[in-house]
Amino acid sequence: MRSILLSTAVSIVIAVSVASTVDAAAPAFDSAADPAYAPYLNTGTLPEGINGGYGWGPWEEMYTSFSNVTPNAMVNVTATSGFAWQSPITSPGAVWGIPAAGDLSMCLARYFDGALAVGQTFSFDYSNVIGVYIISSDHTHANYELYYNLLAITGSQYTSLPVNVPSTIEGDHASLTVTDSGHATLTITSYGPNGGRESFVMPYTDVEGVAFQAGKGDIDGFVNNLSITPEPGSAALIAVAGLGLLLRRSRKGRSLNIPGSHL
Repeated sequence: MRSILLSTAVSIVIAVSVASTVDAAAPAFDSAADPAYAPYLNTGTLPEGINGGYGWGPWEEMYTSFSNVTPNAMVNVTATSGFAWQSPITSPGAVWGIPAAGDLSMCLARYFDGALAVGQTFSFDYSNVIGVYIISSDHTHANYELYYNLLAITGSQYTSLPVNVPSTIEGDHASLTVTDSGHATLTITSYGPNGGRESFVMPYTDVEGVAFQAGKGDIDGFVNNLSITPEPGSAALIAVAGLGLLLRRSRKGRSLNIPGSHL
């Protein structure tokens, strides 16, 4: 009877895992140090449609409406060696530049290939970015808006929370982890010399992209190290493996009570 119950549990977990990951985001990573961007280091705007790393759509330019986009994004790759603004960098010292613009309705966006699933984390490094918008699965609005000192949670009830992590020239790291079907945790960590870390538990609604907005003036915003981990459903598969092991042990233990049985 016990083995039957365990078999049923394994089947349920497999079914739930498959159902919950059909439209989930695939693992993804990209950084300004990817070889795809090397020929364009310090040469100006990247060519249209260029796409390094894996798991992402290309950079897109967005104006006002999150559904009004064009692939001709004005993103560039800048070498940070000797650069006054020490944004988070990766070897050989490159970072994406988000151009400062007079029109504050302009953002640069990157989309996932599916919504974040339970157990997945989306993370990125950023500096001098006045607005980070984590975009809904229908690409029409931002579910979360992160500013220098404010986190806004949109939806039926708009909520704003103060962010106490200091903004420094070294930049910050942000990660959004889906903890269950209705909640996510956003953690912001400063790369500055005095550190600083803060986490927010928030209601979760599916997200499938991110947009970055630089401010006015002469200094660009900077972004690097976009990441989605782990493989969709991997936590559920670990649970399946554990249940399968229990089932195997149950059957093995039962066979020990049968005279002459072979293990």
